[in-house]
Amino acid sequence: MDEVGFTPEFEDQITPKDEDYEPGEENESELDDENEEGRLLKEDESKTLTAKDRKLKQLKTVLIFTLSNISFAQSYLSDLKLNEKNSKLNPLVPGSPVSLGVHLGVASIEGEAGFNVGALAEIGYGKFSFTPQMNYWKLKNTNNFEIAGLGRIKLAPPGAGSPINPYLDGGLSINFYNDAVQSNNTRLGIVLGGGVESPMLSAGFSVYGDIKYKLIIIKESNASGVVVNVGVKFPM
Repeated sequence: MDEVGFTPEFEDQITPKDEDYEPGEENESELDDENEEGRLLKEDESKTLTAKDRKLKQLKTVLIFTLSNISFAQSYLSDLKLNEKNSKLNPLVPGSPVSLGVHLGVASIEGEAGFNVGALAEIGYGKFSFTPQMNYWKLKNTNNFEIAGLGRIKLAPPGAGSPINPYLDGGLSINFYNDAVQSNNTRLGIVLGGGVESPMLSAGFSVYGDIKYKLIIIKESNASGVVVNVGVKFPM
């Protein structure tokens, strides 16, 4: 029997050869795709973690702020309770170190009589305080607006609980003085005086009355006189 031969053309059809093909190339391409997908997944996870971190940080900040406010509020309430207790024990010393007052009275300056209105603030604690004041008095031919800075010492010992508490005042003033001869004069003055204060039923409120000697230094001739006031004071 004759052996069947294969032509070269037939051999080429049975065993085709691709010169550009290399074994394992498809596997490498698949690995590259998997690596790319893995990288994208990691980036997404990183972004997710970053967003979570930001949210956690924000929540932490809000929590710290809230706790701080709660702590401050508790401390403030404790101080208020302590001040209220001290006020009941000693009405002379209010819970607040700052109080305001308004008063009305009469003025007698260089033999002329008139009225006086004013306001004050008392800043301090215990027996000593700083008491800035504003006063305006009007006479027949004279008027004056005064800004005074006074030091005050309370004569009753703290905690005494006395219904009448005397005090002494003293300090300097700036006066905008007008009379029949001079107008719009800015003059230095001296203020000395004293008074009494009595607590009211409402916590921290008090009534007071005082008398003050005022000397306004004027080059030609000093002006002096006495002012008597009654007023009410209340805590800030």
